[in-house]
Amino acid sequence: MFSLFILMVVVTLTSSVYASECPQGIRFWRLVNGHPNISLPYVHAGNPDTMDEAVASTQAAHASQGSAVRLSSYGTAQGGTTCLCPSLARALLELAQNASVGVEEFAGGSHPTATSPHYRGLAMDISSYDGRPLKDQNAEGVAMVQAACVRRGAMVVKQHDTGSVHCEWSQKHNEEEL
Repeated sequence: MFSLFILMVVVTLTSSVYASECPQGIRFWRLVNGHPNISLPYVHAGNPDTMDEAVASTQAAHASQGSAVRLSSYGTAQGGTTCLCPSLARALLELAQNASVGVEEFAGGSHPTATSPHYRGLAMDISSYDGRPLKDQNAEGVAMVQAACVRRGAMVVKQHDTGSVHCEWSQKHNEEEL
């Protein structure tokens, strides 16, 4: 009886150690992480002097392991962690089938408001497509990025003044993918 109790404790502890915080989309984030056609920055576009673990390259690596990603702690960003929506990865993978794609931000950086969907892991900004910045009159690239996001269920797709394309999913959509 005592050995059965010890076995149950060991199994319970082992299971909790290996449980993922963010299991949704692990397989997609593993494909994004290290993909030859997907460029993930190591600095924040709007604030390259801020060094934190909330840059897109680090966030994709953590998401590929099923871990929550860190948020920045400057400007409107209040720190903490969140899970990245699998649709972000799926849209990137679709775009990367035919061309290179550059990400500006997932859930890191500072965004216009403290309630930005970026801080809930529901949005991303894409800065380049097919080797060209989206701000440089790259209308075809902008259209390709916007269409891929819409096909993957994005509810808001717009181009920022900086040229990057913002793709945003709803919390409901994210929960439906689980």
